[in-house]
Amino acid sequence: MTETEQVSGADQELARIADMIVALTDARKGERQPYLVSALGIDLGEDLRTLKRLTGKGLNEFIQSQLAGRVTLVRFGTHRNVTAILPGAVEPGEVPALETVTQPKKRFHYRFWAAFSVPLTAEVRVLDPDTFTFDDVAQAAVPDGALTISPDAIAPVDAPNRDTAIKANISVWLERHDLPEDRFLAQRRLPRTTTPLARGGTSLLDAMIATLDRKQLQSTSLSLDVVATLLRTPLS
Repeated sequence: MTETEQVSGADQELARIADMIVALTDARKGERQPYLVSALGIDLGEDLRTLKRLTGKGLNEFIQSQLAGRVTLVRFGTHRNVTAILPGAVEPGEVPALETVTQPKKRFHYRFWAAFSVPLTAEVRVLDPDTFTFDDVAQAAVPDGALTISPDAIAPVDAPNRDTAIKANISVWLERHDLPEDRFLAQRRLPRTTTPLARGGTSLLDAMIATLDRKQLQSTSLSLDVVATLLRTPLS
């Protein structure tokens, strides 16, 4: 690949990320709760790291230099140290009133999220709705009445904007099975048990997450095959 082709590829990637920022911001239009730039960074996921690698800039700086007129950054809070992003070009006098007290962002329990993220190894995935543990089996081996996740509900490893795709798959799956979202959120306490992992026991991944603090978890990155191995390995 020539240097010109590399530059062109980088420009296309940054244009795609810019469009993603605009799309994510537009999706929050009309909400009273502000769309914080910190939340936007989380929603961008791997794209945020790509942006920083290609530009050497932080998210705020990239938005200000590349997305003027398409989105607007606003500061609020007692010390004006909280930054939110609004769709379109907004004049200072037109900034809508924003609620300064934000509710904790809803997140799915990591085990439940993994059920839609870890690559499938058989025909279908069987999910335990109480412990969120799962097992991949042949269709013929699915127990009567079992809650299953079909292959089309598991985002491919190379899917673009994969986190967004996983969220969409989960939304469709919950609606299809008429299940409440709150049942699968991170805040829910799962039952403790010492039974085998296939029946809801403790995995190495559970133990690792329980051991690390929040800062350590934020700086830890694992490949999907490692996540799958840790999930399926019982704590001895």
